[in-house]
Amino acid sequence: MHDLIGVLVLALGFVLATIRPLNLGALLFAGAFLFGTFVAGLDTSKILAEFPVGIFLLLVGVTYLANVARHNGTIDWFVEGAVNLARGRVALIPWMMFSTAALLAAVGVPAAPAIISPVAMGLATNRGISQTFMAIMVVHGAGAGALSPLGIFGIVVSGMMRQYAMPFDPIGIFVTAFLVNFVAAAIVAAFFAFTKERASAAATARVQSHETEVSRFGGNAATRRAIAPERQFGADGDAPPSNQETEKISLDIILTMVAFSLLVAGAIGGLDIGLMAITCAIALAIFKSKYDTVALIDVPWPLIFLVVGTITYVGVIEKIGTMDRLGSFLAGAVAPTIAALLLAYAAGLVSAFASSTGVMTALIPPAIPLLEQSDLSVLAVIGLIVVASTIVDVSPFSGQGASAIANATPDARQSVFRSMLIYGAVITAVGPGLVWLVLVLPGVA
Repeated sequence: MHDLIGVLVLALGFVLATIRPLNLGALLFAGAFLFGTFVAGLDTSKILAEFPVGIFLLLVGVTYLANVARHNGTIDWFVEGAVNLARGRVALIPWMMFSTAALLAAVGVPAAPAIISPVAMGLATNRGISQTFMAIMVVHGAGAGALSPLGIFGIVVSGMMRQYAMPFDPIGIFVTAFLVNFVAAAIVAAFFAFTKERASAAATARVQSHETEVSRFGGNAATRRAIAPERQFGADGDAPPSNQETEKISLDIILTMVAFSLLVAGAIGGLDIGLMAITCAIALAIFKSKYDTVALIDVPWPLIFLVVGTITYVGVIEKIGTMDRLGSFLAGAVAPTIAALLLAYAAGLVSAFASSTGVMTALIPPAIPLLEQSDLSVLAVIGLIVVASTIVDVSPFSGQGASAIANATPDARQSVFRSMLIYGAVITAVGPGLVWLVLVLPGVA
């Protein structure tokens, strides 16, 4: 009976957080207190013992340092450099935005699509690129990077696997997530190229029409540029020379890049990433304190609250054996490979409407007994669950997808929403199954 109540409280938390603007972590902190105290009979010390201190420090430290980078201009400098690397070639711009979102997510920048989307959607509008295409590329880029050892999702997954003392390959998870999102982005790019939904041809025709009209009245080159500002490219697809110089690198930016390099080196050397990130952020603050206060304020506390609250609650119901029994039930009720597929589809369906982080923290624990009682690969099963949880972030109901849509132009916003709704539904329906076919099924003897 305790197991049923524990699972129902968890499910109720997800439902309430979906239909109401409530923080799932706060709901589950309350659930941990009420269920743990009055149903499971645990005292407060045992409930608080499930609070994930290590994961908390990791999330705070990495996002704190990333916020310093955002406020001192490092991220703006990097994004501008990424745009300049495209050198005006329309086909490269979506991939540059994919790569930029991936790198920002990989170094722990929270909500990378929210940072990249204003630039990316503005470029899509000016260069005649489909805004739907650009939004999807940004979200998939963030998904490709977020499971790195320094990414938000990667931190959560690695922390949980350490808690369970399971053999785990964080680089393998990162590479898996990157490849899945890269392949999805490549398919989308091929689709938009094939159906010619990019508006570059229409933009070129519109510019030519403007210039023809101006030429009839003797307009000069300056007049033509004023009337047709959307023209960005020469006949070969390159951008014409610009008088605007790229912002020069500053000492702040150099020191921030050194801090991230030290963080990566420390992580490879086995040092605590969270404490290292806080140390690097404080070192930058000692050099220039003007960014420190706002960087700390901008730490995504609601997200961190969500993560630690969910993990605390799952730890409480795990303490009384619920997760072990649920995993054992799945392993005994169906074949282990089918159980993994069911967990993946549960992750995808819920994550399309709720927090991917919350879904991962709730569904990894039932997979542990499944792994212990079968010959399935840890990398395959955990990779399947976390990729299924994150690849559906293209849904317009997820925070990632919604941030991209919010930056679409008003006239295109409804169309972008509708297109991403369809694409999100397709990904949710077929994505977990395809990833299962690639990751889990080949390993079955």
